[in-house]
Amino acid sequence: MDKDVDTYEFRLGENDDGRRLDKVLRIVLSDLPLSVIFKALRKKNVLVNGKKVGPDYRCKKGDLVTVRSLGALDTPKSYSGRLHVQSTAKAQPIADLIILRTPDILFLNKPAGVLVHGGNDSMETRVRLYLEPELDSSVSFVPGPLHRLDRNTSGVLAFSSSYAGAREFAAALRAHKIVKWYLAIVDGILEDTENWQEEVLRDSAERKTHVFSQPAIAASNRAGISNTEIANGELRGTSTAKTLAIPLAHGAGKTLSLFQLQTGRTHQIRAQAAFHGHPLHGDIKYGATRAPLPYYLHAMRMDLSLVNLRQCPKSVVAPLPDYFVAANQKYFGLRFDVLEAKMIESFTRFA
Repeated sequence: MDKDVDTYEFRLGENDDGRRLDKVLRIVLSDLPLSVIFKALRKKNVLVNGKKVGPDYRCKKGDLVTVRSLGALDTPKSYSGRLHVQSTAKAQPIADLIILRTPDILFLNKPAGVLVHGGNDSMETRVRLYLEPELDSSVSFVPGPLHRLDRNTSGVLAFSSSYAGAREFAAALRAHKIVKWYLAIVDGILEDTENWQEEVLRDSAERKTHVFSQPAIAASNRAGISNTEIANGELRGTSTAKTLAIPLAHGAGKTLSLFQLQTGRTHQIRAQAAFHGHPLHGDIKYGATRAPLPYYLHAMRMDLSLVNLRQCPKSVVAPLPDYFVAANQKYFGLRFDVLEAKMIESFTRFA
């Protein structure tokens, strides 16, 4: 059957299943003004399998979606659903970085010095190039990172490889069902396990996180922090940051520390460690002296026992990079089997 020039048609795949139709249309028809999309929905010019539906319709795999009366717009009559990512010579493969892949999540061991997103060689670009051959079945799903890691932080990084993975992982994060562990080298001697809880404020101008134990007093003594507002004697715009700091070994005036994140604020470990007098070794942004590397921070393990996804493991561990192993030997002389035993004891004790 011939289609009119102002009709747009496409078929939904597995990773479109369960999504609201209006959200799918906003992705598929992203080149059109939103007003055109909303008008088509309002005028009941959107059909699914030949029937008129509303914007809240939940899409199903195999649905044929037809959008009529778009007007004289330069839009194609059909959409293949394939996501094309511009390939560049700079983008590096990720096969050697894969820790584990399930039907819904791709777990990678991110190298230090690589951005998670943004840029031709970011982890996001690499993952999309890797998954591109498998994306024909969806018109609205794009794989993406499910949490943050700073550029110079290495370790476990999770990417969605299905819409279900993205949805369920995000829900698990919000419900605090995912536990993240980091290994770091900090300056100074951290004697005992400490629970850190402060208010933090992200300064977008400085690209730095400020920590306050007494928000109102600290804010009144510090002018010039962007987005800071004092109202009724309190600092607005802050968030609570909670971190468990566990010393594993000491040497050369430094501490090999394990951190358990109980909240997920930007630069949380870096900012709180500095606030407590133990900046990450080399982290000059937060007051440390310069070192061979910007800092030593590795996302060691992610616990996922409460995550409801297909074939999801109870935990994922990222092997230490060579430079971290060398630093451990230089400063602490700790055999790997001893280090591993200390970490496993902490994982179990503070689960």
